[in-house]
Amino acid sequence: EIIKQVNEIITEKTSKIGIRNEDGKLEFAVDESGKLVVVDAVGTLDECRFSMDGFQLSKEILRQHYRKTYWYKRLKVTKGMENWRKIMGRPPNLPEELRDGVSKMYQAFANEITSRKFFDVPSLKEVVKELRDFVEEG
Repeated sequence: EIIKQVNEIITEKTSKIGIRNEDGKLEFAVDESGKLVVVDAVGTLDECRFSMDGFQLSKEILRQHYRKTYWYKRLKVTKGMENWRKIMGRPPNLPEELRDGVSKMYQAFANEITSRKFFDVPSLKEVVKELRDFVEEG
């Protein structure tokens, strides 16, 4: 019942700003009286899979970028080997435009879901357009 209620609230809030709630993750625990309680953030870009005009609003865009790199190809070969993390080292830096675009996406989402201006960033629709253009060019 609580899962359904939380999902309905998230869907209602996001649909008002043109976002589709695809699915999400909820984390629960049992309190000292045996009652089930939500123990993590809900309705965030990290906990839910949202889309706007068919574009994923999540860190998935970063995963997709890394999957196109030579570093990721090497990772698939070395993962599972002893000391694979040491062998691989750090992944390459993200392109500045992508890093900044994803940061703006999180900020614009916060502004729009709360109907408050916490961050001085363009609208989420504008940020999504910029990110979509970057991905399609890449």
